[in-house]
Amino acid sequence: MAGANNTIILKKPGSQQLMSPGIVSVLDPSGFDTVTARYIEQITANEVTKKYAPASTGTGLACPVAGGTMILMGASDTADLPGGCCEYTITWRGLLTTITGRNTQVTKTRSVRERLFDNITGIPNVTGPVKARLLELQSGMTVRQIVTVEPSPPNTSDQNQTAPVTGVTNPAKGYTVVNTVVTHCYPHGWICYSWQSEQPIPGIWFVTAEYKFEHPTSSG
Repeated sequence: MAGANNTIILKKPGSQQLMSPGIVSVLDPSGFDTVTARYIEQITANEVTKKYAPASTGTGLACPVAGGTMILMGASDTADLPGGCCEYTITWRGLLTTITGRNTQVTKTRSVRERLFDNITGIPNVTGPVKARLLELQSGMTVRQIVTVEPSPPNTSDQNQTAPVTGVTNPAKGYTVVNTVVTHCYPHGWICYSWQSEQPIPGIWFVTAEYKFEHPTSSG
């Protein structure tokens, strides 16, 4: 696009043309996704900053990779060039999916919690009482959302916490140990152990919450 006299000419005046490396998508399974695109346009760097301000919407401002909820984060790496042109990078951040309109990402997890007992009975295929180390499987999930209303942390005062998303089956209790003191858990159900709300742009919040399922009672 550059001639010997360093004059830059776009194919169409005022048009936006992709430059190397073009459109780059970065999918983050443990966080929020990003899409960047490098363009050249007959516009000044100052005008680029205003035109592609964070959270702007409209023709030419939508994420070039369709699907999900992607928020315009603004322009960066602007460089004024000869001929009244500017080269710049635009970044979008959010949840990139193939399901149109989806703005929630759920990651299911499974962890192990260890319990030590000096004198228990009820272990399968073992004649008790015995000393034992029991491993409890604990189900969990991480939920990521993009919202336009300031969110509040999950309420943990209710006795039986429900799953943060629909269609989730509560995990069954793995085993019951006899000859031990029963420990009650309050509250129980899907307990939020970690919650974070980030507002990178006024009026847009990126929320991440981690949940674990706690049974009403446990042994020991």
